[in-house]
Amino acid sequence: MRKLLLVSMVLFCATIFGQSQYSVILQSGNYELDEKKFDQKLKYKSSEIVDDHFIRLVQFYQVPTQKEQDLLTNSGAKLLGYLPKNTFLIAFPEGYILNDNNVRAVAPFTGPMKLSRKLAMGTIPEYAIIGDKERILVQFYTHLNNHSIKGYANEMMKIAPGQYTLKGSHQLEIIIEPNKWQALAELPFLAYVQEGEDPGEIENYKARSSHRVDAIGLTTDNTYKLDGSGVMISLGDVNSGPMLDSHIDFEGRLTDLGTGNNNSDHGNHTTGTAFGAGNLDPDGAGMAPGADLRYYTYPSNLNNADADYVNHAVRITSSSFSNGCNTYTSFSAQVDKDMYDNRSLVHVFSAGNNNNNNCGYGAGSQWGNITGGHKQGKNVIAVANMTSGDGISGSSSRGPAHDGRVKPDIGGVGTSVYSTLNNNTYGSKSGTSMSCPGIAGTLSLIYQGYKQHNNGTDPDGGLAKALLMNTADDVGNKHVDYIYGYGRVNAYRAMECIEAGNIIIDSVSTTGSNTHTINVPAGTKAVRVMLHWTDKEAFPFAGRALVNDLDMVVTHSNTNTSYLPWVLDPTPNAGALNSVAVRAVDSLNNTEQFTLESPATGDYTIQISGNAVPNGPQRYYVVYSFVTEDLELRAPFGGEVWNPTKNYNIRWQTTDQLGGNSTLQYSLDNGATWTNIVNGLPASLKNYNWNIPNSIASSRVKVRVIRGNDTATSKSFGILRTPTGLTVDWICPDSTQISFNSVPGAIGYVAHRLGTKYMDSVGTSTTTTIRFATANLSAGNWYSVSALDSAGRKSERAIAIRRNAGTLNCVLPNDLEMVQIISPASGNLKDCLGVDSMDVVIRVKNTGQNDLDTIPLNY
Repeated sequence: MRKLLLVSMVLFCATIFGQSQYSVILQSGNYELDEKKFDQKLKYKSSEIVDDHFIRLVQFYQVPTQKEQDLLTNSGAKLLGYLPKNTFLIAFPEGYILNDNNVRAVAPFTGPMKLSRKLAMGTIPEYAIIGDKERILVQFYTHLNNHSIKGYANEMMKIAPGQYTLKGSHQLEIIIEPNKWQALAELPFLAYVQEGEDPGEIENYKARSSHRVDAIGLTTDNTYKLDGSGVMISLGDVNSGPMLDSHIDFEGRLTDLGTGNNNSDHGNHTTGTAFGAGNLDPDGAGMAPGADLRYYTYPSNLNNADADYVNHAVRITSSSFSNGCNTYTSFSAQVDKDMYDNRSLVHVFSAGNNNNNNCGYGAGSQWGNITGGHKQGKNVIAVANMTSGDGISGSSSRGPAHDGRVKPDIGGVGTSVYSTLNNNTYGSKSGTSMSCPGIAGTLSLIYQGYKQHNNGTDPDGGLAKALLMNTADDVGNKHVDYIYGYGRVNAYRAMECIEAGNIIIDSVSTTGSNTHTINVPAGTKAVRVMLHWTDKEAFPFAGRALVNDLDMVVTHSNTNTSYLPWVLDPTPNAGALNSVAVRAVDSLNNTEQFTLESPATGDYTIQISGNAVPNGPQRYYVVYSFVTEDLELRAPFGGEVWNPTKNYNIRWQTTDQLGGNSTLQYSLDNGATWTNIVNGLPASLKNYNWNIPNSIASSRVKVRVIRGNDTATSKSFGILRTPTGLTVDWICPDSTQISFNSVPGAIGYVAHRLGTKYMDSVGTSTTTTIRFATANLSAGNWYSVSALDSAGRKSERAIAIRRNAGTLNCVLPNDLEMVQIISPASGNLKDCLGVDSMDVVIRVKNTGQNDLDTIPLNY
């Protein structure tokens, strides 16, 4: 927070510490109005007149009846609104005579009274600070018309020049010099002055923690350190036009093959969600900031899937487009065939924002409304739209598929996702359009991690899908359902499964049978086993899309107890579709899952049978995982540095048998002492939005969650503010210098400049200026800074700023500037052949230190 001069509130015995029976209670404080200190003919100054009225606080002994209020309005007064206690803000016409024995006091409405609580306390929140300016919101009186507001805005500009933006019929957002808002508050036509609105909580960095991407990413203390490097995504969206290539978050990693010109920013947003680097704003980083991406105008990414798989190593496609509604079409068959023919390919689709629409499944408008087509494919992934708090968006399309199969397949964050927009900007969007590229980017990390553990070999697309689904966190109805599919993606658990080698790949034919054995160790809280296969494409006119039908049975060897997979009831009525899955034989889906809580230890046999395999033998994947802890903390993970001016989701996961309320605590000394964040959280809640105290600056922070006798504790991480006030002081041919405000608790700072792909570190300092070697003067560049905590971890980078080509604030010995082309006026010469001579006239300026007497000119 920036501290400002405290505003005086000593008016009519104002106090912010107490209140009486007749206190006027405002954000800026409690005010006591002097009783009966007014004349019946109200006095005013000419400078107070606003559209032939003057504004007064009128306090009554008792709140006036409707009849009394009507008498006031009928006599020309305008009641603008009520204030506690017993007070109205009223606009009176000139010469008004107030005859009302119920009136206790009348007083001017002064500048200090109009201030928000923060401004009255002399503080400006950091989100309202833009460089060396402040973002302020002013409210005009509601009885003023637009013509009057325009005139008054011109008056304001004389007092406080700056950038003025209309924010509704009676509000202006202004960017002005510090402390100018004090003078604005005194203007008689303004009713309220506050700091700029809080931009709200952004959700892309929350999507990363929700997907457990941060737990396997570069910024936490994990063994994986994944960012999608070496993985190629193909994304199809709207015509890209000229805007897509310009965003610095895509620097050096994007091939834009989009056609045409479209001003929509949808494609920019989905692209950034999948693989944005966060170069400009770290909060805008996508799921796979190290991946590469080929951008197409949809559906060219799908139509080119075979060629791109061979020629450009495309392994993941992302498409946030509809294609009919809840039918298996020729396009469905095409994308199923793509994955069947290209073993390591996986198609990812949005499930659709079509809930409340009836697509004819037979159960009304709440079921069977997946928007496709191609996303109805058996082999592809259709993604539901979830909030960062693990809820489902009301618009997110629901299954089942046209033939009763499970759709959507998985859920990912798609609500209020913060990502890239055109012209190097960012913004939030919601929908399965956003959850789809979030899953595509998350899959990129799974591919990268799998290759690291398997000698550079790509996983099969069907295997990657199985890993994602079997390790997802169960939300919604227990087990699989038609709203979330197999649950919310958990990339960390998927990587644990890869690292442990809990993968079986085999094949089976009709009437064939294979048996695989796994050992469930002591202390296991839950076991999960999934069978999945990439099925042969179906005929579009077939009533059921499944071609090869495999079955799975899991048997505990010691007790000879057998278990079937979880199966949903596809009967087309709402009760059946919303019922909890039961153990049964599945003849609809090419995915089958077995789970068991508190399993007996020992060997379990997994029998895979080929019930009907007309196109065989059928390759299949069995993935399995063991949950060994009742309670696990996943965010913060450890090693990251959080900014105390924001709030972050603390996330944990539990087994269902662990009941009771949760308590969250934090420590600033690596766990020696603990402070409560919150207690009494219900068992159903597995995340909490922590408003970090602004005063914290520490590199020895831990967070823990306690439930009953179980405790899960994070590794050590940091809390440190992001540097503010970043400026480029000068750029000379040999060096560049930036400066910024100091950060409490920082031991040093790191300068960043945009390199070939990312914001590279280019210099360090223990002071608030950093000098480093200049890059190419002929091109502009982007600069940022981060602070270092006492453990040497970098804080979040400041939002990058750009400086154009050439020098800045740099005096050179010999430096000549061409300031104007005088002739020809257009600045362009005609073809030199066959034309008359032409004078070329320019004006130059000597900006250097030495006199220049010989100036070479060329044209």
